Amino acid sequence: MKPSEHIELATIVSAYGRVLVESQRPIPSNLLNRYWAASKVRWGRWTEVLKRAADPSSDADSSEITVLNRWGSIRETIEELFLCEVSTRVWAAVAAAWDQRLGCGDGEPIVRSVLVAHTEARCRALNCLLQSSGVPAQEAVELNRLRQKTERWSDMLVGYLARWYDVAEYAANPQRAKDFADDFQGRREWEAGGAAWSLLAGSLRKGFPVRTVPFTANDDLNWNIAATMLDCFESYEIDASHVGRLLWSLRMRSLTEQTQSLIDELCELDSNLDEVFQESRESLSQGPP
Repeated sequence: MKPSEHIELATIVSAYGRVLVESQRPIPSNLLNRYWAASKVRWGRWTEVLKRAADPSSDADSSEITVLNRWGSIRETIEELFLCEVSTRVWAAVAAAWDQRLGCGDGEPIVRSVLVAHTEARCRALNCLLQSSGVPAQEAVELNRLRQKTERWSDMLVGYLARWYDVAEYAANPQRAKDFADDFQGRREWEAGGAAWSLLAGSLRKGFPVRTVPFTANDDLNWNIAATMLDCFESYEIDASHVGRLLWSLRMRSLTEQTQSLIDELCELDSNLDEVFQESRESLSQGPP
């Protein structure tokens, strides 16, 4: 999953988040646990890369090629971190609103801890851009622009949810999120499934032609994190025609993984039955004790 697709994911979650909140269904604990576990591993990978960036002496080889390769890895990590922050903030807002609606505290502590860790990694990334040696000035400027762009998207998507729920604090700039919430009031074209969301999805795909390789070292985790969000929705609750191909591909991947898991379980069960059958045959062949 491309990191830039996490902004498309955040758009889906924001557009249909109210469906979850008003459904009165409890947040599935298994999905919350999967989200937390995958996010924790991804945060660990980000932190490891950024720690090496802060300590260039950890590289035994300081040749120019090694420095360039190291910066390439750092740049991809920072891009991914900035882009994925949008879905982290939006999902935190949805889970918090979900808890508010149900009058419980099942999801908000988990998603908040993930957001705090993500924010900590973001601070490391900014320190890297400002202080680490070997960071090309032009690329540092471009990455900072990317950060600013993703923050605006976060504020808009969280602001959409802030029309109904007290979740502006999960935006990068809470006041700007509240301003967006005021702008969304009374505009029916922004209801879930409305035409405005189709235009928005097309705009974001053009607005984030990120340079990174199509897939990153965290592709497995990004898919898993996205699946934990979308698996909270019933299949009929999202109009796929308004949100592009990402939803379809995620659904297909999730279905494939679930099918493979069932096949593995059946194969294991079949193997266990074979062992029991073989033991029974051996016992019978020996006759009564």
